[in-house]
Amino acid sequence: MHASTPSHSRGWVAAAVLAVCLPAAWAVTPSERAAIEAAYKSDRAACQALSPNQDRTSCLRDAGAHRAQALRQGVRSLSAQELERNALLRCRAHPPADQPRCERMARGEGNVSGSVSAGGTIRELVTQEPLPPMPAPPPPMPPTPMEPTPPTAPLSPPVQPLSPPVQQLSPPVQPMSPVPPPAPPTLPGG
Repeated sequence: MHASTPSHSRGWVAAAVLAVCLPAAWAVTPSERAAIEAAYKSDRAACQALSPNQDRTSCLRDAGAHRAQALRQGVRSLSAQELERNALLRCRAHPPADQPRCERMARGEGNVSGSVSAGGTIRELVTQEPLPPMPAPPPPMPPTPMEPTPPTAPLSPPVQPLSPPVQQLSPPVQPMSPVPPPAPPTLPGG
């Protein structure tokens, strides 16, 4: 077992006093507390108004977390310049080619649709960019002069049949004479 010394005990007491006093230094004013509680009640009412298939539990948990953070840190409103600076800093997360468009939207250009209460806002900026110039077509090939060609003689003699015409080896077929019908059979004893 470790024996504690008086100076060691004083260190623990000082840490405990500091831990108790620091939050008091950051405590919110009564008017801020009233604003935080009013915002919390409004958030809870919005959560209760959600339809059953939406997640009320997450909404209520988020409202409580916002209230707790506001009570810890106090209510701090940002100036318009600070809000714009933060928005422009977020544009740095985009690829360099997309950063100018992001900065234009952060400054208010374009259309905004949706709302925070509906799940988010969508910002749209439509720009027209000209097509790159088409490459010039290659120059036409100069015509090559055609030299007249002399008439040519046939390369081979005319084709001769390989064998003499086929002769008929048998006499022509004569038409058949009609065959008489067979005689009726005769029965014995009759």
